[in-house]
Amino acid sequence: MKGKSLFDCIADITFKKTDVKTYTENDWKVYNPYMIHRFLSMNEDLSGIINLIQKYYTLDKKIHYILLSDVLPKQKFFTKYIKGKKVEKYDAELIKLIAAHYEIPKSQAIEYIDMFMHTNGGINHLRKLLEMYGKTEKEIKGLLK
Repeated sequence: MKGKSLFDCIADITFKKTDVKTYTENDWKVYNPYMIHRFLSMNEDLSGIINLIQKYYTLDKKIHYILLSDVLPKQKFFTKYIKGKKVEKYDAELIKLIAAHYEIPKSQAIEYIDMFMHTNGGINHLRKLLEMYGKTEKEIKGLLK
C-alpha cells in the first residue's frame, strides 16, 4: 500500500478526521507540522488559528495532529498556494547592455546598476552610457525607471 503524502495528512486533519492510531511509522515521517501550517495558513479563515498553534512547534507530531484535528472544522479546504512574485528590479535590456559594456556577468551588472542608481552622478553616467549606445531620451527614461 502506498504511503501518505503531505496533502493526505492535511485531508486527514481537516476533512476525514482520521484517527491518529491509523498512522504508520512511514506516515509520521511524511507528517511535517511546518509544511502543514504553511499550507493551512494560506486559507484566510484558518490563518488566525494556525498562527496561534504555530507557537507550539515543539509538540510531538501525534499531539500536534490531535490538536489540529480537534480545533479545525470538519470541511474540505481548497487553498491556492501563494507564490512570491518575481519582480525584476531593472530592465533586462539595461542589464544586458551594462554586462556587455563592462564585460561582466549579468548578476554583477545588477550590482553595478544598484551603485549607479544611488547617486545623481551615477545616473548621469548611465545616461551617457546609454546615449553612447544610441538610445534616445525616451528609451533612456524607460530603461532607467
